[in-house]
Amino acid sequence: MGRVIGRLRDAGIAVLFITHKLHEAVSFGDRVTVLRQGRKVGSLAPEMLAGLAPQEAIDHIVDLMFGAAADGTVPERSRAGREAAPGKRVAIEVNGLRPAGSPAAAGDGAVSFAVREGEIFGIAGVDGNGQKQLAEAIAGQRPADAGSIVLDGEAIEGLSVRQRQHAGLRYVTDDRLGEGTVSAFPVGLNLLLKRIGDAPFWRHGIIRNAEVERHARALIAEHDVRVPGPGTPLGHLSGGNVQKALLARELDNQPMAVIYNKPTYGLDLNNIRRARLAICERADLGVATILISTDLDEILELADRIGVMLDGRMVGIVENDGDAARRVGELMIGVGS
Repeated sequence: MGRVIGRLRDAGIAVLFITHKLHEAVSFGDRVTVLRQGRKVGSLAPEMLAGLAPQEAIDHIVDLMFGAAADGTVPERSRAGREAAPGKRVAIEVNGLRPAGSPAAAGDGAVSFAVREGEIFGIAGVDGNGQKQLAEAIAGQRPADAGSIVLDGEAIEGLSVRQRQHAGLRYVTDDRLGEGTVSAFPVGLNLLLKRIGDAPFWRHGIIRNAEVERHARALIAEHDVRVPGPGTPLGHLSGGNVQKALLARELDNQPMAVIYNKPTYGLDLNNIRRARLAICERADLGVATILISTDLDEILELADRIGVMLDGRMVGIVENDGDAARRVGELMIGVGS
């Protein structure tokens, strides 16, 4: 790749090369510009880049990406300030889990971590580094080539999605429209998609519409889902209200552990705040929380500890303290892993 870029440059062609791999930026670039939250936060001019050793240049870029910006400001953090009590028991434990289809090399990529009651365990990483495969393997939607999952002291890796659901494990998918809901179905039925056939909503295989409506109205009110009524097709709702309905379903009926996969992706600011508040409120009630997000600021705001995924592997786990942004950022881009 470097030779191709070099030939294009030598031919007088301007090249704009976008990458999160810093060694590529330093090796191929004559100038490096850093964006954060859609804004330019600094750059390394050609004369500066030429005067730095590769590792020095990478360190400077990391500072711009995750530390102070060129004007000396530091990204604002509004961390919830929660701490899981050390005495609380482990609610869910993942041991040597190797999801099928992981981007890790064959025989590599086993992931291990434990989450206590009331703890929010964040999983950070650039999208496509195995986070979705990990979430689906824990939830039971994807097989695992190796490893175990223990929920409340019981191994669940042999259970179906429905059995894991009944055991207290819930999964909020990142694909709220294509996977998490059925747009043509009414809101009331979408709120029960994973409980179809269960009493008291079905009796002898026949749906009890009054019970479905009662249940739906209670969740709609609790989660402020803006909808004319339970019979409205879910596809008529805005994206934010679809996500509120999805959260309402997965947080209902006292879950023990919840996996959230990019729960605020694509939402407006108001709905982002509401979703984050719902996550924290359930954690405060003792729910063990696995929060997967590609938004580092979101992870830093909510999580007690942070694991970092890279190439299908969990390359490190750090406490969410004052230096977490730098350490997580370095692990995300393969520095110090």
